[in-house]
Amino acid sequence: YALSRSKNRVYILSADGKDTDVVSTIQLKEAAEKDGYWRNYSEMMLYGDRLYILGSHYNWSDKVNEQDRTNTFAEVYDLGDRTAPKLLASHKQQGDYRTARLIEGKLMIVSDYRLYYFYPMVDPIPVDEYVPKVSTDDATTAFAPGDIYVNPESKENGFTVVTLLDAADGKEFDSHKAVLGGCNTVYCSGTDLLIASQEWRNDQSAEQTDENGKHFVKILSGSDTNLFRFTLNDGKIEAAASAKIPGTLLNQFSMDAYNGYFRFVVTRSESEETIWTDGIDTYEWASSSDCELLVLDGNLQTVGKLENLAKDERVQSVRFMGDTAYFVTFRQVDPLFSVNLSDPEDPKILGTLKIPGFSAYLHPFGEGKLLGIGYDADEEHGWTENVKLSMFDISDPANVKEAFKLSVKDANWTQVQYNHKIVFVDVETGTVAFPADDTYYVFRAEGNAFKQIGKIKTDSEYWLGDARGLFVFYVVSDNEVFMLSFETMEKLATLKLN
Repeated sequence: YALSRSKNRVYILSADGKDTDVVSTIQLKEAAEKDGYWRNYSEMMLYGDRLYILGSHYNWSDKVNEQDRTNTFAEVYDLGDRTAPKLLASHKQQGDYRTARLIEGKLMIVSDYRLYYFYPMVDPIPVDEYVPKVSTDDATTAFAPGDIYVNPESKENGFTVVTLLDAADGKEFDSHKAVLGGCNTVYCSGTDLLIASQEWRNDQSAEQTDENGKHFVKILSGSDTNLFRFTLNDGKIEAAASAKIPGTLLNQFSMDAYNGYFRFVVTRSESEETIWTDGIDTYEWASSSDCELLVLDGNLQTVGKLENLAKDERVQSVRFMGDTAYFVTFRQVDPLFSVNLSDPEDPKILGTLKIPGFSAYLHPFGEGKLLGIGYDADEEHGWTENVKLSMFDISDPANVKEAFKLSVKDANWTQVQYNHKIVFVDVETGTVAFPADDTYYVFRAEGNAFKQIGKIKTDSEYWLGDARGLFVFYVVSDNEVFMLSFETMEKLATLKLN
């Protein structure tokens, strides 16, 4: 199943190796039906005979209902006959698409619904303008009071909207809830859903006088993270807890649920501005950063933490693995921290490994191994260079070692740090594959080395920077499908998506 954004089509292909061919196509709605209207396709989910196309659409030309401009859509296709897919239902919920998860036969969709008003404004604004809504085909439902929660920590003007669909059916929403507060990062364990939003803090003091009689004002700035926890039980979404923690999260891997506790790794950044107010204002500014690991209970109350880690560095990647956490920070070299979390109230650093560069993504690679994908860096200045693969030996978490590495000299950038789904990993064969720049690379970990066994480039003008790799080996881009031998990476055939 290949979605081409440039052609607004989904191609359903037979997986027949070099004989792979298109079985049918789905013509999606046009990306620009009228001036000021666009659609962004974010995700495809397949569950049995149901194919879900997920994304956001924005209608700038809608002058009537200002709050209905950005919506998340879920279009459901019946694939009972793969040669003739049919549109079954079109669902919509207010806000920009954030993420979706398939959980035990339920499809959960999360959107970020910001409340903006533009002139001319109606005064007073009708209260139902503030209430989130969902719709199926032409039927719209406003959330009932009992379906809306308030995060007391949040000061944001918007809602996080969460819906559930029966994935095998897909015809209507089973449950929907909203919480007042924004949504930057989402983590879902299957039974718990954590919504995290960043909040900027800016505190200004009253005018003060120093020992020399000079007057000044101090502005202390930093960022915190608001958390809201939902539980997901029996197809229902219920609110459970909220809290505020210091710092900011890198991504979903910075959060984790394990044995009734919730673990986080954050970057704390603080700045202090001094404004001298005698005569013409003059300014002094200083900033600092460090990293922190926190352990929270089910009520999101802090029970354990490690503070003041990696001064003046930022978190670059995180991976929780049971009772052990691994995370990478970076300024000039890459410290890989390993932390023992077996006692949630007393986390302990087991060790740190410092090497040039940093891993932007960490992936378990079988017993006692951890794969890192990131960048080399100049040790003196910290300037990032080319893409780098590292295999870490974590058989002894207190003595982590970089067992072997490979610098990809002709690759400067990869989307891996922003989208982990573009990484193909097969531990059994030692295969690692991902796009970098405009090329798709395939590597194998053999013995104590990475070997590059494939390098797929297109003959056309199209870009492979977000291509996906699939068994047998298929490399799927927006306009082409490459069929390759998995053993040798020899190109068997190329299929143009027209």
